[in-house]
Amino acid sequence: MKIIANVLLYLFMAVCLVMLVMSFFARRSDGAVTLFGNLQLRIVLSPSMAKSDQTDVSQYEIKSIPAKSMVFVKTVPEDETEA
Repeated sequence: MKIIANVLLYLFMAVCLVMLVMSFFARRSDGAVTLFGNLQLRIVLSPSMAKSDQTDVSQYEIKSIPAKSMVFVKTVPEDETEA
């Protein structure tokens, strides 16, 4: 059991290290980190995405994203935005 726990811990640390290295090399001019081609890692800076009466989107599972949260945003290729 201890061996399995150690293997999982080292695997998790290796994945974190790879993601960290990728984020350093994937920075864009606007400060976003692009991973795997079309995913951007962004940080919510203001409470504008937190739940309020004006922004209740009941059909979605996520109701609120508090400030200082990290989110992944799937981007659309530029050739698809022109259509």
